[in-house]
Amino acid sequence: MSERRHTRTSGADDDTLERALAGDVELAARAPTDPLLRRVIETCRDALPRKPGLALVARLESAGAETDDDLALRLGMTKNTFLQNVTRARKLLFECLERHGVDLSMELA
Repeated sequence: MSERRHTRTSGADDDTLERALAGDVELAARAPTDPLLRRVIETCRDALPRKPGLALVARLESAGAETDDDLALRLGMTKNTFLQNVTRARKLLFECLERHGVDLSMELA
């Protein structure tokens, strides 16, 4: 357990993680596309539990054009449940990417 604490990496902030998962246009212009990284991101997104996955995809696809209230309503969730699912999806994605050896701070630098 103590070894795990010593090797723990610091997590990426929410905005950084969302940009990476959404395929941020500015990010894509700065760095060449890495097919292996994209495959790992897709694998991790596909591994999400159903509801957190739906919430995250809805949030990413809306790209800020819809409110969380509207997204939650469309998915048949309360706003609070929607936000909990988005938060859970982010956490699970970060952990999955980390398990696959992806260091988001390095990828986005």
